Amino acid sequence: MSWSERIKDTSAFGGIPIGIFIALFSLAVGNLTLFYQLGGALALNYGIAAIIRTVKFEKRPDNTPAGKSWLSKIDASSFPSLHAARIFSFVIILGIYFSSTYLYALLIPTAVLVCYLRICLKRHYLQDIIAGATLGILVGIFATKYAVLIAQFLGLPV
Repeated sequence: MSWSERIKDTSAFGGIPIGIFIALFSLAVGNLTLFYQLGGALALNYGIAAIIRTVKFEKRPDNTPAGKSWLSKIDASSFPSLHAARIFSFVIILGIYFSSTYLYALLIPTAVLVCYLRICLKRHYLQDIIAGATLGILVGIFATKYAVLIAQFLGLPV
């Protein structure tokens, strides 16, 4: 395996497939609280990023061309980094949920590495990463405090 493949593989820890897997795994083991927090964070990160990317389109460092559809333009925009938002919201949620210093010691360096690799892959600028990480931290805090209350309000089982 080449270094570029390893970098892409490591960067995938901030990707949507891993995020969905972790959220669905928490549902599969019957942990509705964690599922609502993780799923809510995913949805909120995407919603906020879509609004920001619609208003403030930023080309990626690798100049990925934007397609004609709104979704392809959203995907081609680099600001804020959704990888950073996803991984940092999950770090906050999992760290608070499991209340483990050891887990934070594992997750925080992983999140920083993913963000650094997004810059190395020329997918984001530093300001994209900082904005995405800030968004993720805020969304993670919001999700830990309010996801279950929102689920109850919507009549979902808790």
